[in-house]
Amino acid sequence: MQACERASESIGMVVADLDTALLFAAAGQLDPLDKSDNFNNYKQIILDASRDLTNDAKALVAGATGTQEQLATAATSSIKSIEDVARAMKSAAITMTSADRAGQEQLLNAARTVALKLQDHVDASLKGKERTPSRCFYIG
Repeated sequence: MQACERASESIGMVVADLDTALLFAAAGQLDPLDKSDNFNNYKQIILDASRDLTNDAKALVAGATGTQEQLATAATSSIKSIEDVARAMKSAAITMTSADRAGQEQLLNAARTVALKLQDHVDASLKGKERTPSRCFYIG
């Protein structure tokens, strides 16, 4: 249960970080420090991080019928995965420069939505724990 709580809190911090980046994008203040950096540098990173996150989400679902240890491992792993996705999406958005604020905001909002859905998934695990003593994830 503690792993689920820690994951939810960590994901909340990722969402807050993305909210901050969105504020900078909306203000036209999200520009790269390295002008040679470009979006193509992040496509594969985003794809790999998204794949890892998908696997973690599947592991969370599998934790519903597994042990608390399996669920804790999946929750802990999901923290790293969502941080990787958010970092890659934020870096990719920055390379677009403030000249494409709409594009920046679209990328950042996509990462934020994914993070919020993952947080909902983990929070459902906590609620399930309150109803199901043997697990911290409940699908019903």
